[in-house]
Amino acid sequence: MSDKVTYKDLDKALIDWAPRFNLIRKEWPGASVEEVLSILKIVEEEAKEKKEEDKSPMGFKDQKGT
Repeated sequence: MSDKVTYKDLDKALIDWAPRFNLIRKEWPGASVEEVLSILKIVEEEAKEKKEEDKSPMGFKDQKGT
């Protein structure tokens, strides 16, 4: 992967991240860009942990079929 970021990369990133960024800004309107990014990182880490916790061992579903 190249270290050089193109305008196309930036445009795609802005489009991809805008909904998440705006959601955080709606909840914390005074948050700086750095604070929003920190909050997003925390939320994504928590979501990843939750996803891992919810995985069934060995790919088997539980008795309830979930």
